[in-house]
Amino acid sequence: MNARHLWIMIGFSTLFLGTAWVLFAFGQNDLLLFVLCLSVCLPVGYLLLDRLAQRNELLRMRQEALRSELSLLKHQINPHFFFNTLNSLYALTLSGSERAPQMILALSDLMRFTIYEGKRDHVPLKDEVTYLMNYVNLYQLRFDASLNVNFHVEIEHEDQSIAPLLLIMLLENAFKHGSFAQAEDAWLQVSLVESDRTLKFEVANSYHQKPSKPGMGLTNLKRRLGLLYPGRYDLDFQDREQVFKASLRIDL
Repeated sequence: MNARHLWIMIGFSTLFLGTAWVLFAFGQNDLLLFVLCLSVCLPVGYLLLDRLAQRNELLRMRQEALRSELSLLKHQINPHFFFNTLNSLYALTLSGSERAPQMILALSDLMRFTIYEGKRDHVPLKDEVTYLMNYVNLYQLRFDASLNVNFHVEIEHEDQSIAPLLLIMLLENAFKHGSFAQAEDAWLQVSLVESDRTLKFEVANSYHQKPSKPGMGLTNLKRRLGLLYPGRYDLDFQDREQVFKASLRIDL
């Protein structure tokens, strides 16, 4: 309680106690009891309302801080892929490759989703899946290779939504460390299953050189999951025999 609130309560108490003394002096016992009740209830009620207002303001500030942090985390989603793709596109344009127009369209779709849909709190799960597939398609165009990719999708509820740009981090990590550009036998398996409002997302990839430390994308993902789905997710990583597997479960 700050000084202002303390003086207000003292003022209330002084007013009512003064009134009570006058009523007592003139023998108005019924009114005296009523005033005494008011002298207790009103300051206490004021204090409770003030505490409630302070709690609501604190909650509002915390929510604003969370929104700001989530916005920052969204903007930290790996931009290197886009920069590298633009460099590849520049090289293809100079050489007159037929893949250049396709890459421009694919990149446009990805950037449109990232810029516009990424601002929303939630997007349809099927749109997030389309974004993931477009990402894989652009990667294939970029390296002019038929990547060994198996993409399995099952969505039980068409109206199911999810926080945007959340699943892409596991896919980015797989492409980053999967050596797809160097090894012809590299492979990627993606499974996304939504059932009973629970999402199970798994990404497994082969690799030839183990990363020295976890990437910023995975650290970013863990923080976003903790903010968006606290106590409602499991994230597990397995690394054995040159195969890295990420498993994510979210109670949507």
